[in-house]
Amino acid sequence: MKLVVLLLLVLTLTTSLGNAQPTLKISELNSRQFEFGTYFIEGFVTKGDSCPKDINYNKCRKFHQNSIVVSEEDKPSEGLVLTERDLIIFTENKKSFRPGSKYKMLINILNVNSTGQNSNNVRLIYAKRIM
Repeated sequence: MKLVVLLLLVLTLTTSLGNAQPTLKISELNSRQFEFGTYFIEGFVTKGDSCPKDINYNKCRKFHQNSIVVSEEDKPSEGLVLTERDLIIFTENKKSFRPGSKYKMLINILNVNSTGQNSNNVRLIYAKRIM
């Protein structure tokens, strides 16, 4: 029964990806305080590790090991400094993303903020590579 419900959910999401609601820009998401809910975004995966290489790297990795950074711009990940056009997204499947590729994503904004960004934590529900 659980498998059937999961398959129906995935089928619904994949067939309606992009049709259910407008796609938000990452900068729009970061500039306004969106409430808990699901939203569509598009962006380039810039790196599969959202932690800066500084003195707190190990502490950060403990909490953010399952995250990617997505940006409105296709930019290199070396020396990445997060801006309002970048977003940390938590995912259990970060190895399936190719840096430099563009994805359309269905995300869930949570009621907690541990990233230091303007928006609350964001969890990936579904992603489709579009470029």
